[in-house]
Amino acid sequence: MKRKMLFGSLILGVTDRNLYFRKVKTMQSNIKVVTENFRAIGHAAIQISGITVVAGENSSGKSTISKLLYYLFNTATNYEFLVKKSLFDELDDFFDFLKIIYQENKELNNIDLLKLKRPIIQMDYENLSLERIKNQIITFLEKTFQIINIQASNRYKQFIKQISGKEIENNNSLDVLKSFIEDKIKEAENTIKSRPIRLFTQEFSKAFRGNEHPKVFNVLEENEVIIDLNSPSLSIPFSINNAIYIDTPMSISTTNYDNKHWSSLNHLLSEDNKDSNNPFFDPIFFSFKDVIKGEAERDILYTSDFSFTRADGKTFDLSEVATGIKAFSIIQLLLKNGHIDNRTLLIIDEPESHLHPQWIVEYARMIVLLHKHIGVKFFLASHNPDMVSAIRYIAEKEGVLDNVNYYLAEKAEEAYLYNYRALGSDIAPIFGSFNIAIDRISQYSIESDHDDL
Repeated sequence: MKRKMLFGSLILGVTDRNLYFRKVKTMQSNIKVVTENFRAIGHAAIQISGITVVAGENSSGKSTISKLLYYLFNTATNYEFLVKKSLFDELDDFFDFLKIIYQENKELNNIDLLKLKRPIIQMDYENLSLERIKNQIITFLEKTFQIINIQASNRYKQFIKQISGKEIENNNSLDVLKSFIEDKIKEAENTIKSRPIRLFTQEFSKAFRGNEHPKVFNVLEENEVIIDLNSPSLSIPFSINNAIYIDTPMSISTTNYDNKHWSSLNHLLSEDNKDSNNPFFDPIFFSFKDVIKGEAERDILYTSDFSFTRADGKTFDLSEVATGIKAFSIIQLLLKNGHIDNRTLLIIDEPESHLHPQWIVEYARMIVLLHKHIGVKFFLASHNPDMVSAIRYIAEKEGVLDNVNYYLAEKAEEAYLYNYRALGSDIAPIFGSFNIAIDRISQYSIESDHDDL
């Protein structure tokens, strides 16, 4: 009871501020996620419609669900880009071959060919159609073969054989390479058209470093299948067009490129979304700026570098400021860069980490306001009673409690497995699980020792 009364006073303090918000058309979603028998998850059927909060003890599968959601929506909404990326990974040896012949043949360094070389070696495949990619590469090959006699070099012929898997005969090196490129482009086109789920399973396997997959993983939008592991293809979600995964504020400015969602997050923090048509929500932004007494910015010249300018005008490297400031700064930068809108799913593991109790409440308030006024969807995994309570009561005050769904991971009969119980907006069972910690404190307390005497 004391905790609820405390939150009542805190919430009044943080929500009675006079903010003017422009009306935004939110993108409603009715997404259901079902997974079974994977790692610590026995059974989970979870609704993604507004703010979804899952609670449970350590190693109960919360991060596993977070990663499943991230890799699903990241794959489903960026399918063409991922196919192109995979294509260029397969063409690594081909591009290495082009670099070799350029380094070894000075006659290739003419102005016209260099104009063709630059977009090939540094191709922005994300923004080019596959047909354009094919035409650029083949044109480049034809120009190159006009200048040098690649067929005259047995070494080059061996390179081409290794790249294409075909024998070189009758001076047909150019034809073999052209056919190789055309086949690869055609294969990529067919993959984009059919959208096989293997691309998701490949991405997922990288995250979990193995070939282990859930026995069941179904995601439905308005009762229509987005993914079913027994189905051959992956559908396109409508209400979610980008997923962002934050598992620690320390991911900012990371150089750990083995972690896909860290590097992806830093890319979003560094790049403007040119297609963003969203209004800039000054009241929300400046409210958060007021909490941390400053603003995060990226360096104009070095977009991978970030700074934090404090209210008194002093500027610091963002990597060196308090971790709590980093947590708010990530959201600030995503807002400024136009990467958060009404079709964003923001997945946050333990949002309360490294935050003072007052800032936990403010962070919860930020979550509620981003959902209410922008339409952002959230999937949150939390251990913290303050975060759980703050979202519940702030959402109620802001009139969006119907969009909040809580789930509790409970031990199943099978060892090391957890089933996820839907709670709606009822947080009492979660607090019941938190009370185990209080019992543990009592067990180890001085009073307990006296009881044994």
